[in-house]
Amino acid sequence: MAGARIWRTAIVVVAKAPLAGIAKTRLGVEIGYAEAARLYEAFLLDSLQTIDTGLVAPPSVIDVVSRGISCPDESHASALTAIVHPSWSIVPQRRNGLMGALADSFEDGFAAGADVVVVIDADSPGLPFSHVEECVRLVDLHQAVLGPTLDGGYYLIAVHRDLGQRAAELVLG
Repeated sequence: MAGARIWRTAIVVVAKAPLAGIAKTRLGVEIGYAEAARLYEAFLLDSLQTIDTGLVAPPSVIDVVSRGISCPDESHASALTAIVHPSWSIVPQRRNGLMGALADSFEDGFAAGADVVVVIDADSPGLPFSHVEECVRLVDLHQAVLGPTLDGGYYLIAVHRDLGQRAAELVLG
């Protein structure tokens, strides 16, 4: 990877606390809310571990300027603090909903000095870290990169500083 650009990167995982009846509620209808919450907690912790492991495995194109979890409110933050490694900052959203979490994450990441903000979902434990790195590399060609899912959604958004405030405006409508 000689000569590869190193990107100052903020990584944000958007997560709820793994609380029965709050996390993975559609799955909870099928398998029970307590079991769905346990599964979500495992997904979240595995996803964070994958990121942590990828960040310490050189060579990487990522120089982390901040690593955080965006959650809905203080009650979620309190519950997450009890299970998440202290190397992750936990930040309650200032705006409501997923789009609010994305907008807050972009603003906070760029304010921390990042060239790229990567926002990742909380329940993609099988996501290879190389996909995160590739999305960061691609912002050199594109100002925003999406990691698509089979259901039409996305598991990751990487946004370049050049989008700046427009990134938050785009997701807020």
